[in-house]
Amino acid sequence: MIKEAIRQANREANQSLALSGYQALAEMAHENEWQDEVEKVEGACKELARQGQPLETRAMARHTLGYCRLTTGDVDTAIRSFAYSRAVFKSLKLETRLHRTLNGLGMCYTNLGQYDSAVKVLREAALVAERTGDTIAAANACSNLGAVYSDLGMFDEAAHQFRSAMAAATISDNARVPTAIYCNASALALMLGSFNEVQELLKLAEQSAKRSRIWQHKVSTLLNRADLNLALEQPEIAWPLVEEAIAITRGRVHLVPDPGQYWRLLLYLRWSTQSRDLVALLRLAPWATKAPVVLAHRLQLGVFSQWIADKEGQDADPSAALQDLLKRGLFGVLARLAATKVVSDLLPESRDAESSAHLIARAFSDRDFGTIPDAIRRDLVA
Repeated sequence: MIKEAIRQANREANQSLALSGYQALAEMAHENEWQDEVEKVEGACKELARQGQPLETRAMARHTLGYCRLTTGDVDTAIRSFAYSRAVFKSLKLETRLHRTLNGLGMCYTNLGQYDSAVKVLREAALVAERTGDTIAAANACSNLGAVYSDLGMFDEAAHQFRSAMAAATISDNARVPTAIYCNASALALMLGSFNEVQELLKLAEQSAKRSRIWQHKVSTLLNRADLNLALEQPEIAWPLVEEAIAITRGRVHLVPDPGQYWRLLLYLRWSTQSRDLVALLRLAPWATKAPVVLAHRLQLGVFSQWIADKEGQDADPSAALQDLLKRGLFGVLARLAATKVVSDLLPESRDAESSAHLIARAFSDRDFGTIPDAIRRDLVA
């Protein structure tokens, strides 16, 4: 259907309509691993980026090129394409197109670990989406921003963004975005020790995943529920959930919303249940594949791998990966690990009923973490 719409638009020389079709086709091709279709879309968009008229057409083509490059891991090229589109859409005051480009640019900066730039761009994306009345785009931008704040240990700011995202999502019938919002929010709630809230958020995520029927959404809900069970010290319940997620994914890890979480739980499962040695485990890890890995995911896995190595008495320097994580300011990633009982010996012992967010704040008391909330949404907490 999309291809026929593109052909019809090309017959009518309607480049704008054709490019809308190419963007939709690129998204569908990425989700279904149709790499040949992605390459065809790129070829068509490169031509339109060179010769398309008016200027808006060239910017639309560059946006889709940016999306294609982002999905294949060529983030530097994606940034250049999105930056061009951003400048054009701003100059032409095309805000309905601008917020999508800003969101793509924000994801690029997040992947590279350029968090100041990511925050700035995602804030702008949320504001522009709100001005255009696109509630689901605003929710998506707020959720992405909340995820960045979570990784950085900016817990109160993250909670605020997730509240905004959930409020926007509830007034839309979109079935795709809410699952990611609720899963991202549940990860923060886990760090806050708000376990009842995690349960409620995951119920909402599971309902949304059923409506969307997207396999990645099912995987996300399974992995986040597994993290909750690990936090509750119920690994016997967590591991079957991870096995189910692995079976659904079938090796398509690069299409999972949070590959770092997937790899961490897969390695944790194999080490805990099959007594796999460290060398064999690391052969499964992302750096042994061609799949692109987000910086925060790679650092999370580095800390996790060193934690296993330390447990096995195989690591001469258990602090190396941790120091790299802290140098980047990813205190929230460390809190997420601690929530699932992956706690470095370099951290103080957890106190009774202390959330992992509070543990990290106590361990690094020289840093101002601001107010750490007890929950994201008190109306979800029993």
